[in-house]
Amino acid sequence: QHRYYGSDASVHLGSSRPSLFGGSSGNLKTPKGSAGSTKNDNPTVADISSRLSKILIKASKQKTPEDELVSFDSSMNLLRDAYHKIDEEVDNELKEVCASLCVLYSQKLVMHTMVSHSNQFSLLSFLPNLPDTPWSFAEDAELEVSRRLWQVLEHCTSLQSSGWVGEAGAMAVAAEALGLGISAGDNKSNSIPAGMCPVSASNDQVLLLCGGVTQFLSSAVSPNDLTSTALTFAACSENAIGSDVGGSLAFIRVSLQSAVASSTSFRQVILAAVRRAIRLLAVTEFTSDEGASEEDDTDLERKRSESNDPSGSAPDARLVSFLTGVLLSEPVSERLLDRENVAVRSGLFEGWCLGLLSASSPWRMVCAFTAASILNTCPQALSHATSRIPVIAKYLGRLESTVLRRTWAERAAVPVCSKYSQALIELLASVKRALRLCPDTSLPSCIKVDAATPLPFTPSCSNAKTETEVSECKSWECSEGWVLSNTGWEIWTGSVEIMEVEWKPPPRSIVRTLMDGGEGPPLLREDCTVMRGVDWNTDNEDGQDLYEEDKLEKEEQKRATEEEEEIIEEPKETENVAAESEFVDPASEEDPTDPSPPHVKEETVEPEKNDKKGDKSKKKKKKTVASKLPLGTVMSIEPWDGIPAMARRVRWHLTGKEGIYRYGGDGGRFDIVHVESNEKETRVKKKHPPPETLEQCASRYGFGKRRNCNVLLRLRNCPIRNGCTRDTESSCDGILEWPDLGAGIRVDCTFYPDGAISVTEKEVLYGSKDSGWEIRFGQPSFVPGTVMVISPTVHASTGLEDT
Repeated sequence: QHRYYGSDASVHLGSSRPSLFGGSSGNLKTPKGSAGSTKNDNPTVADISSRLSKILIKASKQKTPEDELVSFDSSMNLLRDAYHKIDEEVDNELKEVCASLCVLYSQKLVMHTMVSHSNQFSLLSFLPNLPDTPWSFAEDAELEVSRRLWQVLEHCTSLQSSGWVGEAGAMAVAAEALGLGISAGDNKSNSIPAGMCPVSASNDQVLLLCGGVTQFLSSAVSPNDLTSTALTFAACSENAIGSDVGGSLAFIRVSLQSAVASSTSFRQVILAAVRRAIRLLAVTEFTSDEGASEEDDTDLERKRSESNDPSGSAPDARLVSFLTGVLLSEPVSERLLDRENVAVRSGLFEGWCLGLLSASSPWRMVCAFTAASILNTCPQALSHATSRIPVIAKYLGRLESTVLRRTWAERAAVPVCSKYSQALIELLASVKRALRLCPDTSLPSCIKVDAATPLPFTPSCSNAKTETEVSECKSWECSEGWVLSNTGWEIWTGSVEIMEVEWKPPPRSIVRTLMDGGEGPPLLREDCTVMRGVDWNTDNEDGQDLYEEDKLEKEEQKRATEEEEEIIEEPKETENVAAESEFVDPASEEDPTDPSPPHVKEETVEPEKNDKKGDKSKKKKKKTVASKLPLGTVMSIEPWDGIPAMARRVRWHLTGKEGIYRYGGDGGRFDIVHVESNEKETRVKKKHPPPETLEQCASRYGFGKRRNCNVLLRLRNCPIRNGCTRDTESSCDGILEWPDLGAGIRVDCTFYPDGAISVTEKEVLYGSKDSGWEIRFGQPSFVPGTVMVISPTVHASTGLEDT
């Protein structure tokens, strides 16, 4: 079972549908308290019991504590009032049912009248006599009757009751166009058994037996005898008219054609109804539960109330398609004038073109097919629609780009394509045919595609077709290169061997490993700090000599200062030693000549004093200021030898000079290196490694190695196929496709008298032109101008030439 079949389609095609027989499918579960009422053998007793229980429960909720003591008389009064209310409810429901029956019988009478009259039907059957008409003029009467008749037709023929309207109906029509079976009468969600119906609209728990479709036209009494009408056309239509699953349109088709052809007012009403329905179906909201918030509750309630409003019922896509066919049918066209036919078809084309703006691609497919068929029958409709509605003119103007993008997106499935692509191609062909037949109509024909879509194939001037050759073209697909047939194209298959390049591959860059781990160096952009690199070959523009001189001078000053301090400290040390040797403490009991070590207390005190003196002397020393490094600031990113972003313009801080220096250019040379310094520019905090060069990148992709690539050469109007001899030089256009690189190149092919063929690459038609070409050119971008010469060879075994 397909997912778009039957009741399961409600999951994909729209919201849940109401019950087929009048009950709500979501409220069919019997409550526990009323389970016994549905099992009663007598439906009348069950209905009265159900109504009585509801009234008594409602009355018990309204009681106060003072009314707990209930007497016999009060209970009788309560029952009497309850039965009185039941009597009123039944009476009101009976009146409503009688009024509904009157309306239904009136509608059925109208349908029987249309079926019986067949091709003799006209609105005169419903028009009152002129003196008795409630309207002012006869035109107003005919217009009002047309509106009322359309309301009856929409109510009787639409699938509103079964739920196949709105988004669900549009998707069902699209599914039928795709060949999927949709059963409009299948409703497995309804739990009411066949042959049963609820006793009332407010009580769907009590079911009554009911027959199927009743045939009222079983017999009729004539003045002479009893005549059977069971086999008449109107009697056969009762099954379709009385059911809710459609089918009555087949019986009123001829009547509708007669009414549309005979009444201008009814024709305008039908045309307006079709246009309105298409517009409503095009703006259907395809919502989901994702992203729903509390603030959208009011909008949801408003939309739900509008959907439940009978006056704002959703349109039926199946009915709209049927009415479009009625207006375009041959019996109607033959009875209308030429200008009336043009007006009807123009209005229909304009309405179905509005459906092309829908957010639903299946509905756009249906609208494209219908609009294309209308435009084929009336090319003048294109001028009418584009002049009145600019949105349609813009859409049809970019239709060629839309078809191109869609066809390219489905290229993997060629020659199989989707119905959606077929619809767009059919519409484009109809539009081009209308433009050719109506020269006064013009549309903007500028093809705009994204980067993933190929450029349009423009033939070279040397290979332009003559007017006779253009007139021989049978279709626009052939003339524009969409049909790869023997009449216009020839496909050659082969291979191209990329030879090995004699060069020394550079070592692998360490930056690639860092970048794979997410720790690659930052981009050297404006306001970054640099210093000279490993490939520096310029003079001291950065101020390296000034830095070395300043550094040497400060080192000499530091050395001289240290020598002076040493000279000053030496006499002090000798004097201290002499004083210590001459000083003898008279209170000491030790012998000065005794070689034993001095007293411990004296040893601990004196070193502390000496340390304090040493610290004070160190504090008095001046700290040397470090020299500023020869750093520079990047001013801009510049090209080198025509290759962009391979150099940087730098201004040096010490000299104030500016210059352009290599940063990856000239074969991967780096005159500067990216660094980070402190605020005083006296110390380098971090030095970034250089980025991967183009040579290293090309080597990583396999540039310079022998490689064999399969190619396809598509030749347009090949001279060999056209019978040109080899005595003269001839040329043609073509497409050289590289499957390994995922690209197609526009080429110019020249055929020489000696059998050689030169293929010159011009531009990239599809594929990436700025990345992935390292294996051929050693750089990411495509380089045009490559010339390949194909020479004929002779097989040693057969002696035949081969290209």
